[in-house]
Amino acid sequence: MGEKIRFATIFLVAICHLSMPGLLAQEGDAEQVLLEVAMHGQGMKDFHADFRFATHATNQNKQKRSGEIYYMDHKYVILLEDLELYIDGSSQWIYFPKDNQVIITDYEVGGTNVMELFFQIFAHKTYSEHLKQEMHAGQLCDKLRIIVEDLPTLTFKEVYVWVGRYPRMFQKAIFLDNRHNSTIFELIGIQTNRGMSLQDFQFDVSDYPGITIIDQRG
Repeated sequence: MGEKIRFATIFLVAICHLSMPGLLAQEGDAEQVLLEVAMHGQGMKDFHADFRFATHATNQNKQKRSGEIYYMDHKYVILLEDLELYIDGSSQWIYFPKDNQVIITDYEVGGTNVMELFFQIFAHKTYSEHLKQEMHAGQLCDKLRIIVEDLPTLTFKEVYVWVGRYPRMFQKAIFLDNRHNSTIFELIGIQTNRGMSLQDFQFDVSDYPGITIIDQRG
């Protein structure tokens, strides 16, 4: 179970980064792409997508996962086969269907939480480069390379991102650490502005008869 919680945290970290949408800028202009990503994010109220996740670490087996993601203003629902994660902006529920058990913890938005730091990733960049335009998942994308500062809460130093045209969001990101271990995330079938509400991001224990509740909130 500890490994599943660790995965949920790692996945949410990267999803925070991917969930900021952007426009497709002129080829060769990385700074313009990043500026448009930051500006255009204000127009996206929510989104739903399928996702693929993979890790490639030295001397370790390759890990692959897939599922669904719902997002709205620092709120998340992540659905996997063996784990469900709900975050409403103040609390976090991690539900394990096999055990019918939920762990509830506090969730801090905009603090030192490593997940939220991904929304500030471009503020910590030291270098950005537009590599090329290429097709990805059936559409033309800008491929960028971004180097970030050394931060104690970040486990990577380099990011490659693919910025799509329709919808104008990151379609894929590859995070590399100093040892060139990689974490890859892709969003598929993105649907934006679906009219989600706060209740969509809250786990209702009354819907799960006999559930074991572990409430660790302060």
